[in-house]
Amino acid sequence: MTIGLVVLGVGIVGLIVAIALVTSSGGGSSHPATTTTTVPATTTTPAISADPQGYAVALYNAWKTGDRVAASRVASPQAVTQMFVVPYQAQVSTSGPVDPYSFQGCQGAAGSTICSWQAQGLSAVTMRVRNTTGGLPVLVVDVQRSP
Repeated sequence: MTIGLVVLGVGIVGLIVAIALVTSSGGGSSHPATTTTTVPATTTTPAISADPQGYAVALYNAWKTGDRVAASRVASPQAVTQMFVVPYQAQVSTSGPVDPYSFQGCQGAAGSTICSWQAQGLSAVTMRVRNTTGGLPVLVVDVQRSP
């Protein structure tokens, strides 16, 4: 459900409560009924796809935003350290900042999935994501960089 639909739903509930209060206060009262509707604050955490690629993409996105807490939800402490050893830097362009890396995809490999991003030139980021093989949870366990 999108945030807009949640807000719309809360607004409709508030309207129904207001109508009910106005209707029930009727009976000759000269004081108008007043209501106050409080809309609860909504916080959203981006959903992480349960597949290994989703974990790798979540770690990459956390790195781009400098969010080590989000990174720790999808990666081992060692992988978080490996990812953040080099700060993310977008490329400057006339149309604004551009991600220098492009996602190359993921391939399975004996209990793991290898996902990679390639920048122009030789620079690359490769992540090893542990699959659920052996009963362990999906988790990014290793990050390698080439120059």
